[in-house]
Amino acid sequence: MKGLSLESRESLIASLEATRKISKLATIPVQFGIQKLPPTALPLLKPAVDSPDVRALLEKSPSPVFVVLGYADSSGDTSKNLTASQSRSDLVAAVLREKLPRKTPVYSIAMGSSHLPAPDKLEENRVAEVWLISP
Repeated sequence: MKGLSLESRESLIASLEATRKISKLATIPVQFGIQKLPPTALPLLKPAVDSPDVRALLEKSPSPVFVVLGYADSSGDTSKNLTASQSRSDLVAAVLREKLPRKTPVYSIAMGSSHLPAPDKLEENRVAEVWLISP
């Protein structure tokens, strides 16, 4: 997991081992080279931060974890795709951190062009997925 410190990696692994449920909350399209999510992306994040189920979990559970997986299409250089996917996940993770309670862990992970959500549709892979891991 490139980009995660050893402490963050160990914390994420511990959360995964204690998992009872993993839920995909949102898929956010993120075009290449942008520095800020466009206003059209913000409503797509709403289920990740404002749904009654997520709010209830954040109030009751001591350690829910959000994971943002960034993807890139399979065209172009592999290392550039990894960088683009990290930028996508970082942008979405930053918005989540602003909207969630302060101590809620949010991990940003670059998937590059591996394990693509839509292998046959290049543009549909320029996304960040928001996942919730519930203990």
